[in-house]
Amino acid sequence: MVKVNFYDVGRGLKKWTASCPTEITLDWLHSQVKLFGGLSASSIGFLTVHGKGTIYDGDRPVGNYEIVTETITNKGGGGNG
Repeated sequence: MVKVNFYDVGRGLKKWTASCPTEITLDWLHSQVKLFGGLSASSIGFLTVHGKGTIYDGDRPVGNYEIVTETITNKGGGGNG
């Protein structure tokens, strides 16, 4: 599971934390900023460098995000027996 902090998003400078159960995808990022950040333009883009990212509307920055945790969960229930 991956936890992401979004901050200074949109005109209202919204801030929230979201958890992604799998790896982060562009579809997941788009859904988060549309649902919580109020951004719905088709030209929304993302740039991530070393776990920190910027959200763009075209070439204009409109928010930020940071990947804060990556947790691997054991769903197999294996073990030493």
